[in-house]
Amino acid sequence: ASGKLVFFMSPKIFESDWCMLELCTAVDSGIDVLPVTVEGTTWGGGARVFPDVQQDVPEKVEIQGQVYHPRAAAAKAFAHAIGLEHSRSYFDAFIDKLSKRIGPSKRVVADGPPEGSVARQIWQQAGGTPSWGDVLKTLRETSGAADAVD
Repeated sequence: ASGKLVFFMSPKIFESDWCMLELCTAVDSGIDVLPVTVEGTTWGGGARVFPDVQQDVPEKVEIQGQVYHPRAAAAKAFAHAIGLEHSRSYFDAFIDKLSKRIGPSKRVVADGPPEGSVARQIWQQAGGTPSWGDVLKTLRETSGAADAVD
């Protein structure tokens, strides 16, 4: 694993408790978060292309009896982050920028989320951390750019 979370911010990302769990878990685990705004996504009625943590991110979410604090996690994760914008029409250029920003893997073994956490259970059900090649393949397939990419 690279020790980084690529956090795709779509119009309703902050309404997803599971996405908020992933953000909180990454920040609590010391994983760098790279925010990526999906093309066309805005906040504040179209006034902002990057979310305002205080206005757009929920203060807390409860999942399976545990309370998480995504606003605090986002404030920490986005404080020094320079986000990228995802554009379907320039997908190859986006992947190149993303690859450069993420850089090579720093960890040999992917430890995953903390033992006993809900995130760990989800991670294990998904079969652990995918390889970077799997991530790129999924990004290309889900973007509709699979046919245009080697």
